[in-house]
Amino acid sequence: MIKKMPKILKNKYFLALTAFLIWMFFFDANSFIQQTKLNRELREVKAQQEFYLSEYKADSIWLHQLETDPKSMEKLAREKYLMVGEGERFFIVVEEEAE
Repeated sequence: MIKKMPKILKNKYFLALTAFLIWMFFFDANSFIQQTKLNRELREVKAQQEFYLSEYKADSIWLHQLETDPKSMEKLAREKYLMVGEGERFFIVVEEEAE
């Protein structure tokens, strides 16, 4: 049976190289599969980092605007916290859904 095998499969260097490559691609701690997972995770983390940096810049601009412009602070107080000025009345209108 061994005599019918191709000559390359009998070569001990070819077998050692094949075993080494199989080991490195699938079983090693730094295998090809593990590296692709880590690369995908790294891309996701970098995308999150870019998102949070852009959010940080937008919030920094908004904070600076709130600290320097009283009208923007009043706008925030009225819209988000439902505050009213002196002598003003505040009504909450709830629209009922038609059945």
